[in-house]
Amino acid sequence: MALSHLGLLVLAVAAWPAYAAAATVCDGQAAYDSGRFQDALKIWSQLAEQGDALAQFNLGLLYDIGAGVEANPTRAFAYYERAAAAGLPTAEFNVGVMYDSGRGIVHDASKAASWYSRAAARGHTRAAFNIGQLYETGDGVPQNLDVAEQWYGIASAVIPAADAKRRDLKRAINYSTSKRFAPPLAAYPVGTDAVLTPNRDVELVWLAPPEPSATRFFVELREMRGGNSNEVYSGYTDLTAIVVPLNDADRFAWRVYAVAEDGSHYSTSGWNRFTVTDDTKTRPAAMVPDHPSSRRGG
Repeated sequence: MALSHLGLLVLAVAAWPAYAAAATVCDGQAAYDSGRFQDALKIWSQLAEQGDALAQFNLGLLYDIGAGVEANPTRAFAYYERAAAAGLPTAEFNVGVMYDSGRGIVHDASKAASWYSRAAARGHTRAAFNIGQLYETGDGVPQNLDVAEQWYGIASAVIPAADAKRRDLKRAINYSTSKRFAPPLAAYPVGTDAVLTPNRDVELVWLAPPEPSATRFFVELREMRGGNSNEVYSGYTDLTAIVVPLNDADRFAWRVYAVAEDGSHYSTSGWNRFTVTDDTKTRPAAMVPDHPSSRRGG
């Protein structure tokens, strides 16, 4: 498998909001910066066991590069994954890279795409570039050049290669207009394991339909409270992942529409339900049938 789209794992200690125990994490940072990796290991290990996402990420870093401990990609992945479950974008990106490369975990392009999408929805530009490449080639997701072009557009302000790819795809798309009039196929929600962060928001990720199809999506999120259903969010996007703030309800359902370019036709997914638990995690309440993605051969 060609790994040109992977990029490097994020090896710098990430910034994270002040709800993490900033002073203690900074103590670990100071130890790390001065080369006292064993001290950093002790500080971050204690915080990681208390559920601190940034400490979990930093501890994964130490095991990833072998600083203060013997390098252990499997253990690094486990810590990155714990931090990613809390919505830390750099951890989400690293989990995606490790699934993509098969380092520390069995290669799984579909899971790589899902984690790249989550990180990209939170503004991680390299993740946006990577998910764009997966949609361009159809690796782990259905091949969809329109969606690839949109993700490249997100990354283009920071990554010159993304802008070049976006312009190339735009020209290729403009040469083929017949698909603009095709009724759209359904998009499919991904990850009933959607996670709740301390900011009380949720990452919604879906698979775009394969070409030919529409490039616009309409997302609807509703709360399920006392037998009633009330709208929490609805809106259009050209991307395949968004972050949506949640209210204080416990149960939610969401679906995504694939909308034809002229607005005359649409297809909708089934409802995807999840429950917010007291321990700031979400657990799935209903599964959406698996959708076989188009895979790159060779």
